Amino acid sequence: MPPVDRALAGWGLDATDQRLVAQLQRSLPLSERPFAEVGAVLGLTEDAVIERLHRLLATGVLRHFGPLYSDTPDPAEPAFAALQVPQADLWRDVITATRSGLPLLPRPYEAVGAMVGASGEQVRAQLAQMLAQGLICRIGVVLTGDEGPPCGDTPA
Repeated sequence: MPPVDRALAGWGLDATDQRLVAQLQRSLPLSERPFAEVGAVLGLTEDAVIERLHRLLATGVLRHFGPLYSDTPDPAEPAFAALQVPQADLWRDVITATRSGLPLLPRPYEAVGAMVGASGEQVRAQLAQMLAQGLICRIGVVLTGDEGPPCGDTPA
Protein backbone atom coordinates (compact mmCIF):
# COMPACT_ATOMS: atom_id res chain seq x y z
CA MET A 1 0.00 0.00 0.00
CA PRO A 2 1.40 3.45 -0.84
CA PRO A 3 2.43 5.66 2.03
CA VAL A 4 -0.41 7.84 3.28
CA ASP A 5 1.33 11.14 2.56
CA ARG A 6 1.86 10.24 -1.12
CA ALA A 7 -1.65 8.82 -1.57
CA LEU A 8 -3.24 11.90 0.02
CA ALA A 9 -1.01 14.53 -1.57
CA GLY A 10 -3.63 15.75 -4.05
CA TRP A 11 -6.48 16.03 -1.55
CA GLY A 12 -5.18 18.97 0.50
CA LEU A 13 -6.04 17.35 3.82
CA ASP A 14 -4.97 18.80 7.12
CA ALA A 15 -2.51 16.95 9.34
CA THR A 16 -5.29 15.59 11.56
CA ASP A 17 -7.16 14.04 8.63
CA GLN A 18 -3.90 12.51 7.40
CA ARG A 19 -3.21 11.01 10.84
CA LEU A 20 -6.79 9.68 11.01
CA VAL A 21 -6.48 8.00 7.62
CA ALA A 22 -3.11 6.53 8.59
CA GLN A 23 -4.60 5.20 11.83
CA LEU A 24 -7.52 3.59 9.97
CA GLN A 25 -5.26 2.02 7.38
CA ARG A 26 -4.18 -0.25 10.22
CA SER A 27 -7.44 -1.53 11.68
CA LEU A 28 -10.38 -0.25 13.68
CA PRO A 29 -10.37 -1.64 17.23
CA LEU A 30 -12.88 -4.39 17.97
CA SER A 31 -14.20 -2.60 21.04
CA GLU A 32 -17.56 -1.23 22.08
CA ARG A 33 -16.51 2.37 21.25
CA PRO A 34 -13.81 2.10 18.58
CA PHE A 35 -14.09 5.71 17.41
CA ALA A 36 -13.48 6.91 20.96
CA GLU A 37 -10.32 4.77 21.08
CA VAL A 38 -9.09 6.12 17.74
CA GLY A 39 -9.90 9.64 18.92
CA ALA A 40 -7.94 9.13 22.13
CA VAL A 41 -4.85 8.18 20.12
CA LEU A 42 -5.25 11.26 17.89
CA GLY A 43 -6.40 13.75 20.52
CA LEU A 44 -9.93 13.94 19.06
CA THR A 45 -13.37 13.33 20.47
CA GLU A 46 -15.38 10.35 19.30
CA ASP A 47 -17.79 12.72 17.53
CA ALA A 48 -14.91 14.49 15.75
CA VAL A 49 -13.58 11.16 14.41
CA ILE A 50 -17.03 10.22 13.11
CA GLU A 51 -17.57 13.68 11.60
CA ARG A 52 -14.21 13.59 9.82
CA LEU A 53 -14.91 10.10 8.45
CA HIS A 54 -18.30 11.25 7.14
CA ARG A 55 -16.60 14.16 5.38
CA LEU A 56 -13.75 12.06 3.96
CA LEU A 57 -16.24 9.58 2.52
CA ALA A 58 -18.59 12.31 1.22
CA THR A 59 -15.79 14.21 -0.51
CA GLY A 60 -14.42 11.06 -2.12
CA VAL A 61 -11.09 10.91 -0.30
CA LEU A 62 -12.12 7.49 1.00
CA ARG A 63 -14.02 4.98 -1.09
CA HIS A 64 -14.70 2.48 1.70
CA PHE A 65 -14.71 2.18 5.46
CA GLY A 66 -15.31 -1.21 7.02
CA PRO A 67 -14.12 -4.81 6.79
CA LEU A 68 -11.75 -5.57 3.92
CA TYR A 69 -12.22 -9.09 2.66
CA SER A 70 -9.10 -11.02 1.71
CA ASP A 71 -10.19 -13.36 -1.08
CA THR A 72 -11.80 -10.95 -3.52
CA PRO A 73 -10.52 -8.83 -6.42
CA ASP A 74 -11.58 -5.68 -4.52
CA PRO A 75 -11.52 -6.35 -0.76
CA ALA A 76 -13.87 -3.42 -0.19
CA GLU A 77 -16.59 -5.16 -2.20
CA PRO A 78 -16.71 -8.87 -1.37
CA ALA A 79 -17.68 -11.25 -4.14
CA PHE A 80 -19.66 -13.75 -2.13
CA ALA A 81 -18.95 -16.63 -4.48
CA ALA A 82 -15.22 -16.12 -3.96
CA LEU A 83 -15.39 -16.29 -0.17
CA GLN A 84 -14.91 -19.60 1.55
CA VAL A 85 -17.49 -18.87 4.25
CA PRO A 86 -18.97 -21.60 6.39
CA GLN A 87 -22.73 -21.75 6.26
CA ALA A 88 -23.25 -20.38 9.76
CA ASP A 89 -25.91 -17.69 9.61
CA LEU A 90 -23.99 -15.11 11.66
CA TRP A 91 -21.05 -15.24 9.23
CA ARG A 92 -23.30 -14.58 6.24
CA ASP A 93 -25.30 -11.96 8.11
CA VAL A 94 -22.21 -10.02 9.23
CA ILE A 95 -20.74 -10.11 5.72
CA THR A 96 -24.02 -8.93 4.21
CA ALA A 97 -24.51 -6.20 6.83
CA THR A 98 -20.98 -4.82 6.44
CA ARG A 99 -20.59 -5.18 2.68
CA SER A 100 -21.09 -1.47 2.07
CA GLY A 101 -19.14 -0.55 5.21
CA LEU A 102 -19.57 -0.09 8.91
CA PRO A 103 -22.08 2.43 10.23
CA LEU A 104 -20.45 5.66 11.37
CA LEU A 105 -22.00 5.58 14.80
CA PRO A 106 -20.40 5.61 18.26
CA ARG A 107 -21.14 1.88 18.64
CA PRO A 108 -20.86 0.50 15.08
CA TYR A 109 -20.66 -3.15 16.05
CA GLU A 110 -23.81 -2.86 18.14
CA ALA A 111 -25.53 -1.22 15.15
CA VAL A 112 -24.52 -4.18 12.94
CA GLY A 113 -25.76 -6.50 15.68
CA ALA A 114 -29.14 -4.76 15.65
CA MET A 115 -29.32 -5.34 11.88
CA VAL A 116 -28.58 -9.05 12.14
CA GLY A 117 -30.26 -9.94 15.43
CA ALA A 118 -27.08 -10.35 17.46
CA SER A 119 -25.32 -8.44 20.19
CA GLY A 120 -22.42 -6.12 19.50
CA GLU A 121 -20.25 -8.53 21.46
CA GLN A 122 -21.25 -11.37 19.12
CA VAL A 123 -20.49 -9.23 16.06
CA ARG A 124 -17.07 -8.25 17.45
CA ALA A 125 -16.31 -11.91 18.24
CA GLN A 126 -17.39 -12.94 14.74
CA LEU A 127 -15.22 -10.26 13.12
CA ALA A 128 -12.29 -11.24 15.35
CA GLN A 129 -12.67 -14.84 14.23
CA MET A 130 -12.88 -13.79 10.58
CA LEU A 131 -9.72 -11.69 11.05
CA ALA A 132 -7.91 -14.59 12.73
CA GLN A 133 -8.87 -16.95 9.91
CA GLY A 134 -7.78 -14.48 7.23
CA LEU A 135 -11.23 -13.93 5.73
CA ILE A 136 -10.92 -10.25 6.64
CA CYS A 137 -7.49 -8.68 6.44
CA ARG A 138 -8.46 -5.62 8.51
CA ILE A 139 -11.27 -3.23 9.35
CA GLY A 140 -10.37 0.17 8.03
CA VAL A 141 -10.33 2.55 5.10
CA VAL A 142 -9.56 2.32 1.41
CA LEU A 143 -8.41 5.52 -0.27
CA THR A 144 -9.93 6.60 -3.54
CA GLY A 145 -7.41 5.98 -6.29
CA ASP A 146 -5.35 3.61 -4.15
CA GLU A 147 -4.68 0.76 -6.53
CA GLY A 148 -2.35 -1.01 -4.11
CA PRO A 149 -3.63 -4.13 -2.41
CA PRO A 150 -5.75 -2.97 0.56
CA CYS A 151 -5.00 -6.26 2.24
CA GLY A 152 -1.26 -5.98 1.74
CA ASP A 153 1.18 -4.28 4.04
CA THR A 154 -0.24 -1.38 5.97
CA PRO A 155 1.69 1.56 7.34
CA ALA A 156 3.30 0.91 10.73
